[in-house]
This record gives sequence, C-alpha cells and structure tokens, in this order.
Amino acid sequence: MLKRFTEIFMRASSKRRNSTAIRFAVILSLLSLNITQAQAITPILSIDREISYGVVLPEPGSCRMIAKTAVIMDYLGTNICVMQDDARNGLYIITANPNKNIRVKVLPNQDNGDGVVFNPYIEMNSDGETPQTIFNNTGFVLINSGVTGVVNLYLGGDLVVSRSYPYNQKIIFSFVDAIEWQEDP
Repeated sequence: MLKRFTEIFMRASSKRRNSTAIRFAVILSLLSLNITQAQAITPILSIDREISYGVVLPEPGSCRMIAKTAVIMDYLGTNICVMQDDARNGLYIITANPNKNIRVKVLPNQDNGDGVVFNPYIEMNSDGETPQTIFNNTGFVLINSGVTGVVNLYLGGDLVVSRSYPYNQKIIFSFVDAIEWQEDP
C-alpha cells in the first residue's frame, strides 16, 4: 500500500512540476515579447554637423569635398574653395532599430536656381558594416544598422558656381529634404 501511495504521489508531483514549467515558459515567452516590443523605436534622421566649404571665391568655378574626410580638391575649372581649414563635411545620423536594413537615397544636383549647384556624395557606415558610398543619381543603397542601430552619413560633394557673387555673401542649402531613407520591416 505504501508503495502504491508513493507512486501516485510521484506522478502527481511530476505533473505539477511539468505544469509549472509550462506556465513559467509561457510567462517567460510573453515577457520576452513585451521586452522586444518596448525596445522598438521610431527611426529618425538628425543633423549632427552642417557641411561647409569654408571661404569660397565669389566667381565661377568649382571644388569637390571628399565625404568621409572633408578634404577639398580641384574639380572643374577654377578651384574656388580657398580657405580649406574652415571646411567641414556634413554629418547626418540615422538612429534606427538595431540590426535592421536601412535604405538611403540622395537626390542629385541640388540647384538653388541662382548659379550654384551642389552635387552631394555620401559615405555611410554602421558598426561592423562595410562603408557604402552614394554618388550622383543612384537608387537606394542598403546598409545594416548594426548592433547600435546608428548609421552615420558623411556628406561631401561637388560645389559648382556658374556666376560671380558679391564678396561676403552666404549661400545656404537645405539638404535634409534631399535624403530619402527608410528602415525595412
């Protein structure tokens, strides 16, 4: 009789342990779903640093800025970027969900209609990913956001001026609208 009671008790305990383990696994699964959902963010594009070619001669000519390094070089005709120490590349940052594919496109030939054309180039990178360069008039370029979810977009490009300007005149482009991007689901 004692043996039979022990067998029944062991089976009941085993069933309770399995039931508890199943309940615990279900609760743990639900918690992990909520944690994953809480970590999802709405991706954003922010400006860390505006691009500047420094002092530019107020005459027709051009210059090219390397996107990653901000190095200025001759492009077509007269080099109009003369004070290169003041030049700086732009830095735009996409903050997205970690390990998501980000598609980025840059609209070419930003023309203010007043004799100035800016043809942007972007080098984008993310932790652990091979840098990607977006040149004039390409489609979307894909990069993974990596474990941090941060994609850096370094902005450079060609500045082409086709007419003379008064000394000390500032020319400002609004560039944010020229970047198209999306996070893949």
